[in-house]
Amino acid sequence: MSQRTERAAILADIEQGRITAVEGIRQLTALDAALQAESTDGGEPDRGDAVLDAPTFPGSVVGSPIRSEHHEHETARAVAKATGTAGTAGPTRTVGTSGAAGARRVLRLRIGDASTGGDRLRVSLPLGLAEAGMRLLSRLDPQGDWSSLTAALRDGDHDPLFELESADGERVVVTVE
Repeated sequence: MSQRTERAAILADIEQGRITAVEGIRQLTALDAALQAESTDGGEPDRGDAVLDAPTFPGSVVGSPIRSEHHEHETARAVAKATGTAGTAGPTRTVGTSGAAGARRVLRLRIGDASTGGDRLRVSLPLGLAEAGMRLLSRLDPQGDWSSLTAALRDGDHDPLFELESADGERVVVTVE
């Protein structure tokens, strides 16, 4: 398999969630090390000797492996940016506007069957992203009362913020946590 094909396969695995972003970085690093070894000695590299150290970040010791969740998150963001998958579905991380106690706040949307109580769809958005969406909506529809909805999101005093049950038994619930 060519370098380009191997690299594309690794990036596709990351995008489809078959491997984590950190594992993808390790595989890409190993691929680069193998190719570098091949170019320096002119022969086929020994795949068992491939370097599997994690990449380093500004402020880290060169060659030190990723040890914290912060660095893992930074790696995932770098891979998402490099692969063009930033903002797509993946492992859930709660990032958003801090609340009174410093807790991260999220907007949760649940759609499910009211009779069984099960959820068909669950979406968690960082509150900052939801507020940005409200600002965009206010530009697209200036006549809507988006400021009061944004204020309700920020306050989070409504539990749930929005609840709807249709005649066919579908239930939609929006909360801020």
